[in-house]
Amino acid sequence: MVEFHPRYSEKSVRAHREYFPEIIEYIKEHPEEVPLYKLINFYTYALGRDDSLVESAGWLIAKKPWTDYNLKYNRMWRHGHFMSPNEYTE
Repeated sequence: MVEFHPRYSEKSVRAHREYFPEIIEYIKEHPEEVPLYKLINFYTYALGRDDSLVESAGWLIAKKPWTDYNLKYNRMWRHGHFMSPNEYTE
């Protein structure tokens, strides 16, 4: 549906926050869409924890397989590089 692109800016994410619920609903039905999970992760960062839309995604981020992806993704981010899509889904 959508591929995560590292050049998304926080400003553009905030401007298109109306897409967030649609992405959440889609990923419920298609958990294999890892790039969308990364997009949701970026939305939660850009919108902030107090945003009502971010709260609606909290349950999704806290479930497997997303917790495992999040752990790997954040570990790579902390070390200054991101994983390729193939590494991310292993």
